[in-house]
Amino acid sequence: MPSIKEMIESLKRKSTIDFSSYTSSFHEKAREDKRLELEKELQEKISDSEKEFLDLKLRKQPRIKKYHTELGTIILKRTAFYDKNEWIIPADAALNLPERGYSLKADELACVLGVTTDFSHAKELFKKWSGIEVSDHGLSNHIEEIGEELYENEISKKSDGINLVDSSLKANICREEKLERVYLGGDGIMVPIKKNGYKEGKVGVIFSEKEHISSKKKRSYIKKKTI
Repeated sequence: MPSIKEMIESLKRKSTIDFSSYTSSFHEKAREDKRLELEKELQEKISDSEKEFLDLKLRKQPRIKKYHTELGTIILKRTAFYDKNEWIIPADAALNLPERGYSLKADELACVLGVTTDFSHAKELFKKWSGIEVSDHGLSNHIEEIGEELYENEISKKSDGINLVDSSLKANICREEKLERVYLGGDGIMVPIKKNGYKEGKVGVIFSEKEHISSKKKRSYIKKKTI
C-alpha cells in the first residue's frame, strides 16, 4: 500500500490546477463579464435619459467617449444637441458622467501607483489590476491633474473631529501654543539612463503649514522646507 506522501505526489502529477493562475483567470473573466454588464447598463440609462430630447427639432450628433473604471475601460455613446449657440450633452449631467473619464476608484488606484513606483511600471500594474491600458505619459499627466484634488478631498474628510495629540500629552502643551499641520509632498521626473530607457527620480519635501505662503489665487510657495 502506498504511503500518504506517495499518494499526494501522484495527485500532484495528475493535477492541472495552479492556484494563483486559476484565481487570476477567474478574476479576469469575472471582471470582463461585469465590465460588459456595466457598459450595457449605462448605455441603456443614457438612451432613456435622451428620449425626451430626441423629439426636439435640434441639430444633434453622436459623441463617443472612453471611461476608465475599476472594471476596465467602457465606451459610451451619448448625443450632443445644439441649442442657443452651444452643444449640450444631457446624458453627461443626468448620469453625472466624469468629465475627465475616470471613476473615483480608478483615480485612487492611479495615484497610489504613481507615487509608489515609476510611471512605466505603474502603467503595467494599472493595466494588470484594472484592465485599463494607458501610456506612462498619459498616466503621469492624469495623476498630476487630479492628485492634488483627491488629496484635498481626503484632508477635508479627515480634518474634522480628528484629535492630533494623545490626551496623555495635552498637559505638556502650552495653552497659547497652536499645533501646526505638517505637509509631505512628492513628485518624480523621468531621467534618461546610460542603457536604453528611463528611470524615474523621486523627490520629496516636508514643510509646516505656516511656511506655506499663497502668492496668487492658484499659486503658492514654500518659505522654508524641513528637508
